[in-house]
Amino acid sequence: MATTDSALELMAKGDTLEGQKRLFSGALAQDDPLTRLNRCLYGTGREEGHDPIEDEQERLLERLPQTRGAAQAVLLYNLGCIALHGDDILDAKQRFAEVLKLDSGNRFARHNLAYANELLAEYEPAKAQYSAVLEQDPGFVLSRMNLALLRLQLGEVERGLEELRALRQQHPRNMGVLLYLCRSLLAGGARDDAQAVLDLLERRRDWEEYLDLRECHAFALYLLDKGAAAESAFRGLVEANGDNLFARLGLIKVLASRGNFQELGEQLERYQALHPPESVQPILDDVRAL
Repeated sequence: MATTDSALELMAKGDTLEGQKRLFSGALAQDDPLTRLNRCLYGTGREEGHDPIEDEQERLLERLPQTRGAAQAVLLYNLGCIALHGDDILDAKQRFAEVLKLDSGNRFARHNLAYANELLAEYEPAKAQYSAVLEQDPGFVLSRMNLALLRLQLGEVERGLEELRALRQQHPRNMGVLLYLCRSLLAGGARDDAQAVLDLLERRRDWEEYLDLRECHAFALYLLDKGAAAESAFRGLVEANGDNLFARLGLIKVLASRGNFQELGEQLERYQALHPPESVQPILDDVRAL
């Protein structure tokens, strides 16, 4: 199976972490537009003042008028993915709907249409499209996972968590399911849920290569007042990626809770230099007031 095909199938199974790793593991096929596009979308994006995603969009738009049938569906799908990446949700919704007119069995386009509906707060159509994907392919775990996450968003917390736990039991090696279950448990900030996350993670060690799961582990330690272990975990994340806003903020919180004011000021300056969102400003103000 080609690198892109296997990566997308992993993502369809909800294993987004392993899917992204697979996508970047092989040699780039220059003549494969789907591989090139997905590496742009999941990669670093702009490089040296150059935006490869914009270039790919222009290339696809130039080809679109000359294509028909299955080839046109592929181009429309890729343009829809680019629109989603650029937060042009209405355009993305239109592109995926056009794909389905040409290829009604395209699971990826229907899933992405559901996601576009969700982003536009069209929740009932989103649920209907996710369910349609699962009727066609019950193994399309990503739609099951998104449906569970949508339930959480709509306040159906117990049902959403129950569905994520069921997915975890059915797919114990799926790191994407593990990630979203951990994030969902941690969202409420409860100690019992933080302990549940530690229990999930510490049963095995193969999650440690994924920075997203390491973030969950560090935050769970922080919520459980395991100061020294949380500090070590956040420092490891900062060392792995100095631009990681979540890890920097976590380290700041731990330093404040442990009374390490000598380093706290330095870390605040480094965090501010990364231009964090305004929503965290009250947290920073509270730390500065200590």
